[in-house]
Amino acid sequence: MVVTNKSNGKEHTISAGKKISVYTSESSFVRGKLVLINSTSISIGKGAIPLSTVYSIKAKSKQVQNKGGILTGIGAVFILGGVAAFVAASQQEDSTFEFTSGIYDATGIGLMAIGGVMTGAGVINLAAGKNYKRSVWKYSVRN
Repeated sequence: MVVTNKSNGKEHTISAGKKISVYTSESSFVRGKLVLINSTSISIGKGAIPLSTVYSIKAKSKQVQNKGGILTGIGAVFILGGVAAFVAASQQEDSTFEFTSGIYDATGIGLMAIGGVMTGAGVINLAAGKNYKRSVWKYSVRN
């Protein structure tokens, strides 16, 4: 399947068998593997969907999904490191308590902030997908 940008003519190919979401209105959608039926219709799951009724198509890239998983995992490690620094600060019981506790607290806050940003970026990457709306893109099936 080929989607062509109406303003600049740029084309993107969506391969048969790729997992996509097809929106037939703003709230109604079907998710599954793309099957090309003919030049005017596609299938996701059971029935045929005429291209003329498609509101938008959302396709996710494997590369973006992998990046999202890695960012989320690394972010979680940073958050756990920040929690460990806070635990270490609360366990500190000697004459240097005020000084070292402050260092552990600052380290914990820094690690948790970095981890939060990375985890957020990872989740956004996991949820994101290229959205081809009919108002901007023309849908066609080529053999």
